[in-house]
Amino acid sequence: MTSVRTSSGKVLGRRGAHGVTFAGIPYAPTPVGARRFAAPGPLPRWDGVRGAARATAPQRMRPFGRADLSPVLGKTTARGDYLNLTVSTPDHGTRNLPVLVFLHGGGFATGTGHAPVYAGAAFPRDGIVLVTVNYRLGAIGWLDLPDAPANRGLLDVLAALGWINENIANFGGDSGNVTVGGQSAGAMLVLALMTTLTDLCRRGISQSGHALCCYPPERAAVTTRAFREALGRPATAAAPADLSDERILDLTEHLEPEHDFLDPSLSSSPFKPVLDGDS
Repeated sequence: MTSVRTSSGKVLGRRGAHGVTFAGIPYAPTPVGARRFAAPGPLPRWDGVRGAARATAPQRMRPFGRADLSPVLGKTTARGDYLNLTVSTPDHGTRNLPVLVFLHGGGFATGTGHAPVYAGAAFPRDGIVLVTVNYRLGAIGWLDLPDAPANRGLLDVLAALGWINENIANFGGDSGNVTVGGQSAGAMLVLALMTTLTDLCRRGISQSGHALCCYPPERAAVTTRAFREALGRPATAAAPADLSDERILDLTEHLEPEHDFLDPSLSSSPFKPVLDGDS
């Protein structure tokens, strides 16, 4: 075991064959209640040393026929402070190593950076700092609402990149040499990030993404109307404030609104980033 100091407090890492892994470091407060649909806020400081935590965003596993995708999507949905990231570094005593930030897939409704296939021991073995990121999913992360910021899951990723820019040097990484990669939904997030004019990364790798990575507002409105009908009240950020995460998942588990928009995604998801003037 070893610890590293971040801008909010110390975190505990576990040493392995090829370096040290610091799992489940919070980069923003996990929102609850009405705040679930707000932009990510500043992270409070903590005393002592935080240990590993592998909480994931609220979700329901999607079936893919007989295919077992648990290595990619994860097997559990542990509850807790899920706006977190995991850093795997060769040795936090090194300096100025390149950084790969990886965004998981899952159709913007499932997945976790803690999935087994993203453990990524080869990266620290080869002198690269790996960071995997969890972000808000489903309605909480992507439902387009009139009184909430759009693309909250993307705002989470930007908050994570801000945390990385501020703290990654303490883990041996170079904040000026950050590559963001992603698979499937994560790949589409990479493409969306490339349009935000952010200076928090130098390059992007989109694996199994496509150019239609965002919905136009008209397509997002189809999902919002379907959610309103399932909810039985106006679709606003305040309306489901008294509902649990589980109840919101119940309302959206089979939310597949009919539409005539082109979407080449596998098992078209009702949720995607929306073109909002920034993305």
